[in-house]
Parts: sequence; C-alpha cells; structure tokens
Amino acid sequence: MPDKQSGGAAARRAVAASAPSRLKTVVALVAASLLAAVPGAVPVDAANTLSPAATAPKVVSGRLPNGLTYHVVQGGPPDQKISMQLVVKFGDLDAMPKEQQVGHLIEHIVFENARDARTGQTIYERVAAMGGLRGADVNAVTGGDRTLFFLKIPPADPQALETGLDIMHGWARPFEISDAAIERASQAVMAETARSSSRAAAEAMQLAWFDGHPLLGRPSDPPGTIAVTGQTIRSMHSNFYRPGNMAVIIYGPLDAKSAAARIEALLADIPARAGVVPSRRWSAPKPSGGHYIVLPGNGSAEASIRVTHKYYLAGDTVSRARAQAAELIGNRLFADAFGKFSQSDGAAVIYSGTHLRLPQQPGSLMGLEIADTGLEIRPARLREAMAQLFEVYAAVRRRGFETAHVERARADVLASLDAAPLRAEEVAEGYSAAFASGSAPPDRLAVRAAVGKLGVRDINALYRAWLDPRHRDILLVLPDPAAAPSRDEIDRLMAKAESGPLASLAPAPVVAPDLVRLDAVAVPSASASLREVDGLWIGRLPGSGATFLYRRRAGDQLMIHASRRGGSTRFGARQAEAREAVEYIGRSGIGGIDHFQLAAFFAREQIDVRPTISLFREGISAQGLASRLGLMTRLMRTYLLAPQCDPAALAALRSEREEGERRIDVTLSARAAHNALVDENLSEMASVIPSKAASAADLCGTYRQVLGGMQGMVIAIEGPLPPEEIWKIVVPSLDIGIGSGRAEIPAITVRETTGRKRTIETGSYAMAQVSIVLKRSMPISPSNEPMAAIVAQILQERLTDRLRGIEQGVYSVAASAEVRAWPDHLYLRIDFDARPADVPRLVAAAQDELRRLSHDGASASEIAAAIMVVSARPDQLHLIAERYLSYGAIVRSPPPDDAAVNAWLRQYLDAAPFDEYVRLPAKERSSPPRQ
Repeated sequence: MPDKQSGGAAARRAVAASAPSRLKTVVALVAASLLAAVPGAVPVDAANTLSPAATAPKVVSGRLPNGLTYHVVQGGPPDQKISMQLVVKFGDLDAMPKEQQVGHLIEHIVFENARDARTGQTIYERVAAMGGLRGADVNAVTGGDRTLFFLKIPPADPQALETGLDIMHGWARPFEISDAAIERASQAVMAETARSSSRAAAEAMQLAWFDGHPLLGRPSDPPGTIAVTGQTIRSMHSNFYRPGNMAVIIYGPLDAKSAAARIEALLADIPARAGVVPSRRWSAPKPSGGHYIVLPGNGSAEASIRVTHKYYLAGDTVSRARAQAAELIGNRLFADAFGKFSQSDGAAVIYSGTHLRLPQQPGSLMGLEIADTGLEIRPARLREAMAQLFEVYAAVRRRGFETAHVERARADVLASLDAAPLRAEEVAEGYSAAFASGSAPPDRLAVRAAVGKLGVRDINALYRAWLDPRHRDILLVLPDPAAAPSRDEIDRLMAKAESGPLASLAPAPVVAPDLVRLDAVAVPSASASLREVDGLWIGRLPGSGATFLYRRRAGDQLMIHASRRGGSTRFGARQAEAREAVEYIGRSGIGGIDHFQLAAFFAREQIDVRPTISLFREGISAQGLASRLGLMTRLMRTYLLAPQCDPAALAALRSEREEGERRIDVTLSARAAHNALVDENLSEMASVIPSKAASAADLCGTYRQVLGGMQGMVIAIEGPLPPEEIWKIVVPSLDIGIGSGRAEIPAITVRETTGRKRTIETGSYAMAQVSIVLKRSMPISPSNEPMAAIVAQILQERLTDRLRGIEQGVYSVAASAEVRAWPDHLYLRIDFDARPADVPRLVAAAQDELRRLSHDGASASEIAAAIMVVSARPDQLHLIAERYLSYGAIVRSPPPDDAAVNAWLRQYLDAAPFDEYVRLPAKERSSPPRQ
C-alpha cells in the first residue's frame, strides 16, 4: 500500500538527524512490583517507583511529542532475539456489540501496511530477510482490551533494529484504508473463523456467563461471515489508531538508551490526529448463575460436563496476587480431588481439568472471574459423574482441603515459580497490560510471595466464596441430548451432595514399581571409552555395542532418546500389530503397578519413560530431573527385560480406542479420515487401526521382537551432569544384548507417488482438507538433510503468499519435507484447509507454483531467507541421533549454495508426479441447544 503520510524510512532518518533530541527517559532497575493498579496509561515518569533489584532489567521509558509512549527493557541472554511490540489500546470490547470483528479486520489491514517504501518488499519478505518466520517472528492478535502487533529481530544487529522500527512506523501511522484492503482482510478473517468446530459450546457458555450484559451478552456473528461496514472500519481506525493511544515496547539484549534514541528519531514524525479517543464505558457483568444448557455432541459421541462459577475479584494488586496464589494451589488440589475418579478402566470420568480462574475470558477485564471445571465422561454413566463432581464441590465448601494436602500443593507451586529477578519479557508484559487496561496483573515474584504467605484457612475461605452454587452454570454436551437429566434432577443431585457424607479430597497414595535389578558389571573408564567431537561425547557400550552420545547442557532436566532402524514398517502386513504391541505394553504399567499408578509415580518423581515405535524407528525414551537419571535408566531396563503384559489392559486399550474414535470432534474426525486416506494410498500405514486378531500373548511376543535389547541403538542423552557420571549409570542399566526374538530388517521398496487424485466425503467439519504429496526414492546423505528443510521453508513461504495473499482462499499453509532412511526416499507434503468450492482453484494454483519453482528456481533472497531460518533452528537431540543412524554424522552439514538448491529443485520437482488428496464434508447436522 502506498506510503501517503511519509516519505519513507530514509526521509524520516534524514529529518531526525537534523532535529534536536527530544529524548525524555527514565532509567530504572525494575523488579516490576511497580506495575500495580494505575488509573490510566502508565505515567512514563513512574518507572523510578519500581522496587530495585540488583540484576533486574534496565528500563528506559518516554513519551514522544505526538503522544506515543515507549518502554525499552534491557535484559536477556545475548543470543536471544529482540522482541518489538506495538500495543494499541483498542480491543474487541471497544467495538462490541454491533461492530463485531472490526478490531480483527483492522488488525489484518494494519498488519499488511508495513511494506518497504524503497524496495516494495512485503512485511513477510522483510522479516524473512532477517531470518524470521511468519507467525513465530511476526504476527498480530486482537484481545479484549488491546491489539498487539509484534516482531522479533536478530540481536546485535543495528540495521535489524532500524528495519523493525520502520515496520512499527508502518503499523502506527495513519493511512487511507482502501476497499481492496478491506476485501482482503475480510477473506482472511472469514477463513480464520470458519475453521472453528467447537463454536456452539463456547457461544452457549458465553451467553450464559454474560446473560443480559450490553457488550458480552449477545450472539456472535455466524462463522465465516462479516457484518461490519467499510465506513465503520475506517472510523474505528481513525478514532483509535493514533500515537496517543499506542505504546511501543521493546525488550531483549540491547542497549536501552540507544534503542530509545532510535525510537525518538524514527517514530516522532507519526502525525497526532485531532480529537480524543472514545472513552471506555465498561460495566462488570453480574455473577448470577442458574443456567443449564444441553448441546448435541460435535458430530461425534463426545460427552462432557462443564461447570462454572462466577465471582468478583478486587482490582488491587495485593488481592489479585493472593487470588492468583490460591488459584495455582487450588488447580493442583482440584486435580487430585477430581483425578481419583478416572483412575480405573471404564470409570465414569475419563478426564478432568480445573481452572479456578479461566484465562482470556472477557469478563476478567471488568472484574468478573470464572472458575471452570470440565469432565470428559462416558455417556452411560453421566449421572454418576455429575454426582461425583457435586460431591467434590460440596466437600470443599463444607470442610475444605486438609492442611497436609494444601502444603504439598503449595510446595509444588513454589518449586514451579522461579525466585530469580523478573525477566525482561515479564517486565514488558506488565507495561503492556498497564498501558492497555490501566493496571497490570501481579508479577511472578508477588504471586510467589503470596503463595508462601497464604494461610490454609484463607485458601479454603476463598474457594468457598468462589464456588457459590448461586453463581453456578452447567453445560452438558451429549450424543443424545434427550438423555440429559432434567433441571429438577440436577437440583436433587446438588442437594444430596450438600447434605450427604463428605467426599475425600485427598489424593490417592503413590505406589512405586518393582524394577529389574542391576547386574554387577565392570564399567570401563569413561576416559578410555569416550571421545569428544564437536561438543558431544561418543562411545560404544561394551556388551551390546550400542552407540553412546552425550551433549552437556545447563539446567536441571535430562533427556534420553534411544532409537535404531526398524519400526513398524519391518513387520510388513503386521505393522498395525507392532504399533499396538508397543502401545499395549505402555498401557499395562510396569513393575507390578498399573498405568494409573505409574502415571502418579511419574508425576511425583517428575519423570516420564516410554517405549516408542514409528514407521522406520523403534526405541525407548525418558526425560525428567537429572537427579533421577538412575531411576529413569532402571525403568528403561525394566521395559526392555520385564515388560508387563496385562490382558485386562489390552481389553481396556481396545475399548478406549473405540470410544475415542466415537468421541473425537468433527475437526479431528475429519482430519483422521483424511490422513488415513493419504497413508493407505502411500503405504505409510501410520493411521491404520489395528485389528483385534492378536491376543495379549501375541502382542507381548511382538513387543519383544520390537524391543528385545539395545543392539543397534543410538543412545542420545542431553543434560547437565558430567559425562563420566552419565557413563557410569548408563552402562550397568542399558548395556543389554539383543533379545532372542528380534526379527531381521527386510528389504523394502518405496511406493512412490504417481499423480493419484483421491477424494472422500466424510465428516461434518465444514472446511475441505487438502494434501499435495510427493514421495520418491532419494539417497539419504549429509547434503540432502539441510536441503529438504530449506526447500520446505521456501515452499511454505511461496504457497502461503500464493494461496493466502493472491488467491485469498486459505488461512495458512503447512509444508514439510524430509529425507528418510530405510528405504531412502523423499517425503514432501503440502497441507491446507479451504472452503470446498475453492479447492479446484487452489489446488491448480499450488501446482502452478510448484511448476514455477521447478522451472524458474528460487530467488537468491528466498534461498538466503530459508537458510537463515533453517540454520537458526536448534539441533535437537533426536535429530542428532537420527543423523548418526542414517549416515554416521553428528554435525549438521553446511547449507548449500543457490546453484545447488535450484539444481535440486529441477531434479526432484520438475515434472514430479504429485498426488492430490482431498476430504470434503458430508452434509452438516445441527440441533438447537436445550435450556
């Protein structure tokens, strides 16, 4: 869009260079208890009221003559990206109820208004040139009280900061909004909102919470529609998008004073519009409850209960810190109280979750909080599940949680809340909230202090107040709404809970498994067995010959990833059986305890251990506290040598799988059907459902074939311990020879794509799902690993620009490419959702873009941007293990040059036979809610 208000970045810099400095700064060391309740926007000179902390971030704050506020927060690791935000004090609540979606539309229009005036580059091209990703490194979001535009740039790069501020200038300056821009934004917003599959339940719940409220108590526009006019869009943009209603917040490893000076130089010429910003006239919703809503399952056999309680929360920082402390403790307490109900196969409650303060619900901005509990249930046992739910509420209100239980939960919360000084991003978020709403939430340190001080009696008193039955609303989602209990029956269940025996709120006792003993073995010295190569210690276990790889990293966590060639593919027609065998052993528990008890044990020890299988790999993984390394390796040893094969667990697993297939909502159901279509045509078989032919004994034998020992494994480990200590623990536990029954790996032929076109019609999810796939033989090599990632990144950008920007038919595009070993082949896949009527046009456009890329090649700037993105990705542990398994290397190959990339594109994409797979929706079903 033409830059009509400014001569561009170069002109602004020239003007700024000759102007006297208008810098008005306050430098402070911030602990962020500063960010307490403030009557309006944060006074920039209030930064010096923050509590000092010796190592807290440095802040420079100011306000430009045009009214723009800024805060620069200096802090963070030197290699961390610098975050830049433009906060506009304009959110959904400023445009409700008649102007729904106007904030979202303006966000899209403004976001695109950051084209480089000199080069014509789009915002995505500018960010890509700095190694950034759309979505992750540049994005925007509209909330209840603010619209946030954000950008991440490389550290220690002055030109990147200049580019970032120029992008901010494009977002903040006034400009004329064209009809074409409104149409583009409307198409994007409609595509975005049409993807929702759970809108009915969310809409019904919101109308119950805010019944009668002038802003929030009205139905939303239907998904995929826009009612707001262009005149309203332009008026709202003119009224709210002005410097005095905006703040620029920058944080990261940069010099705060220098960055503030550049803000002064580059953003001061944004014109200040005449007039005043419309004032907010928000009123708090009433906390009254009593709503009972029944909805049909979302195109499935889904059954769930959602019970909420509304309560007011005082706005002062101390009260909010106490409430947040009680919330964090309570979330753990209620997880234990409700969790007991799902600790047996076939229980009435399948899953439970509680949030004593529901995040991101709009009433919170007006002082009304919502406590929310959701249960996934078995429909046939609905009344039992509801009785259990009401009994917990009654026990909390009548007696409360016991001291010992509260103190255990308090200890867990304190362990999870870092006591270190506030990080730069935490301070920045406080400034953002304070600017947008006049007050910031209590910071982490204030909440942590409140967690330590809050008494048990006070905690229980808060829960009693929050869970007042008068403020209770109930939502049921059932496959057959006619089976729902009546309102009178619900009232009787609640009354019985209030007068009957008190339910226990204490968690079930934790039981430890019996683990396979360690043999007495002579462990060779680490110094003689390990060598260091590029920061990794490498060696071989003396008995099994398994490869040992260790990378030392700071922190308290440790990861173990053991894998080898094989996987379900080597079982041929028994692929599904091999996958089920591994799943079955995981479901059986270990060491004499069932999987429910094992999950509780893992939670207490803060670890996780599980056998794994994929198409081409098999292994076992563990992660958790480094101090639990010995326990994790003993558990891995037990899974290998003494798997627990419980026939009852197999029956429960198969029953749950059938239930799960019926319960998944329309979006997941449609996606599962679509993926099965792709897999079955390409012999991937990852989504094929196992038959019931194999017995428990058969599956136990198959598991021993999959994981009989450690021969051929690469054991990749990452953690903070010295390599000598890791070696001394791993060798006695995991140096296990090959099991007796492991099958040999057969030769496999790649089933390549041939230009197939397959379409299915299933499910009620309204959007079509499209996959364009290329699968062909390709030798795996050090050069092809980075090449596939670079090509995938180029495709992601190309197709997003084409299908979203030009064709205006999708919200997002996903592109992936990997070169797989055994058999060596390329698997490249492009996925997007679209309106069914648009599918032929969009598939043709995607195929056209693929032809252009193969014939014309990628530009130097495209390749450079993709290389920057791929090179910036962390070299994760499983990637190192995979690289070593595939071709014996541990270090990533250097990126290819432009000629090599384009030669690769010509060789593998030119006239390539891509398969096309499409899932279209079946006829939709709908049923009105019953109240």
